[in-house]
Amino acid sequence: MPFAPWRAPFVSSSTQTLRRSWHLLARYLRPHRLPVALLAVTLIATISVQVATPLMASRFINEATGGGAMRTLVDLALLTMALALAGQGFAVAETYLAERVSWDATNALRADLVAHLLRLDASYHNAHTQGELIERVDGDVATLARFFSRFVISVIGNGLLIASVL
Repeated sequence: MPFAPWRAPFVSSSTQTLRRSWHLLARYLRPHRLPVALLAVTLIATISVQVATPLMASRFINEATGGGAMRTLVDLALLTMALALAGQGFAVAETYLAERVSWDATNALRADLVAHLLRLDASYHNAHTQGELIERVDGDVATLARFFSRFVISVIGNGLLIASVL
């Protein structure tokens, strides 16, 4: 009997899709637990430094306008510069880890897609051009890699930054 969507039990398709997406993501990230954990720590460190740097700069300004000691001003200025440099270092480490996890996970996805394509019968390969198949295996997966390595990290990072500022 053909599939009849009107006879299927009502389950929110967006909830189902979201659940399947999370399971798929977990499947490909599970082998990379350590880099993902390092990425989380680096993201938290980056955000902490982004919050601390302006606080140190404001303290420097308050000390300077309040007639603070020169030694205190120099220490605060050096601390502010050190925080700014550390923030840049953490940002580079975050980008590196995000790209590495993304590429490793999507390379596993590519391998699974190629294995699946090789198991399909000849009629499927006759119905689709080689360019279509290459675009699906490489182009779409590369888009996913960019999405997970930059967009997701940016959304999570900026959400944490907003929460920490409030």
